[in-house]
Amino acid sequence: MSLPMPAHLAVLKLTLDAIGGNADADQKIYLAKYAGVDLGYGFGWFGKHVRSMALGADLSVLDEEHSLGHEVLQTLTPAQYQRLAIVTKVQTPPPWASTVTAEWPNVLVTIHFLSRTYAAKPDRTEDVLERHYPAYLPLVGPTRELLERTFLTVPA
Repeated sequence: MSLPMPAHLAVLKLTLDAIGGNADADQKIYLAKYAGVDLGYGFGWFGKHVRSMALGADLSVLDEEHSLGHEVLQTLTPAQYQRLAIVTKVQTPPPWASTVTAEWPNVLVTIHFLSRTYAAKPDRTEDVLERHYPAYLPLVGPTRELLERTFLTVPA
């Protein structure tokens, strides 16, 4: 019999499994947080990307736990799975975002994060995007509308 995986790592694993695996984990867990499945990670702007240092550390430990064969004993609630299904759906790029299909998770998270960070100064979001991601500028309005319609509150 193997040992149980620590509860917070088990919930992280279940969440990632429900929303498409570890690729782009920072973006997926960020979106899950604003969909109502908050795993307690804080996010910041690091090197032109929204990242969580604690999540990065936990992902390394999660890989080790998995390789040791530790068991997941926790479960997510049906409500959590429903909210995570919304995250999976919103990760599919809409037709109007065809120029950034491969970057779509980053587009969503970047626009949401900057809009929340600069809620009192909306022009600042566009300034940052213009410097780091000029291709995202025409997508700000439609992306905010998509996020608001889907599940996230995004300041104008």
